[in-house]
Amino acid sequence: EMEFDSCKARLDFTGETRGWKIETPAESWCVALPRARVEGNLQFDGKSMDVRGIGYHDHNWNYSLLTVIRYGKGWFWGRINSENFTIVWASIIKDGHDNIAIVNRKEGDYLCAREVKFEIKKFKNNFPSAFRLRFKGKGVEGDISLFSKEMHREKVVLLLPYCRYHAESEGFIKVDSIKERTRGLHIMEFLSFGWVFK
Repeated sequence: EMEFDSCKARLDFTGETRGWKIETPAESWCVALPRARVEGNLQFDGKSMDVRGIGYHDHNWNYSLLTVIRYGKGWFWGRINSENFTIVWASIIKDGHDNIAIVNRKEGDYLCAREVKFEIKKFKNNFPSAFRLRFKGKGVEGDISLFSKEMHREKVVLLLPYCRYHAESEGFIKVDSIKERTRGLHIMEFLSFGWVFK
């Protein structure tokens, strides 16, 4: 539950997948709820709206100058859903890209993709606007294109450029013999540690 200015939110999250975490000397990342059923109420401008949908929750800690050194130029991150699968992915920008992709099965376990490729396909106003994510591992694979529909630009700690995207997806996630198309809008972000696109 949270409240700010004239807005108030009360949301209940019920996990539908198993969480996971990554810990290194440079940072710690826990994806407690890769996919959750969300129900609640939003209030804004004197109006009240009951809502229901699919949610996500993660938490980062142990960030320091070592994190910036390890991550080099910044990162991309996102989450994509199909009917029964959810992929959480990240692309850390150094000299190349250090990529992560983990697929959760609804009401089941998770699978780590070992071969992950992330590409920026187009730019708009000097910011990335179209992407392609491909991944493969034991029992899991996928090929997904993402197209920015909305981009929210902000400045975060030390005035670092930050973008939150609402992105439309076209592609598939396959686990074992089950192949599902991705659909709808998904969230992703870009944080730059001073990287300027040319």
